[in-house]
Amino acid sequence: MTVTLLALGSCCTTQSSSDSTALHVASRHGHLEVVKTLLDYPNTIINPDDQSLGTPLHSACLGGHISIVELLVQKGADVNMQGSNSCTPIHLACSGGHVSIVKLLL
Repeated sequence: MTVTLLALGSCCTTQSSSDSTALHVASRHGHLEVVKTLLDYPNTIINPDDQSLGTPLHSACLGGHISIVELLVQKGADVNMQGSNSCTPIHLACSGGHVSIVKLLL
């Protein structure tokens, strides 16, 4: 579905009223295949910052989605970028008790 929408001209960098992108939403909800598709699409911004949490990496860390965290880091996501309340992705992984993600980010 994602590939079809992109092929029909949907823009993967469009932001919602809270500045979230499709990459934020897919990362937040653990949709690995959608994240892969979006990251392979030209002009995808890997570190877009939204008003509620931060980057897609922040969202994946909070949700405990280690496969998405690994992929985002591999593709160049900024592990030190601060989101809302000056939290970094590792802060959110810690707050969610996601030890394996914390280890990955260290």
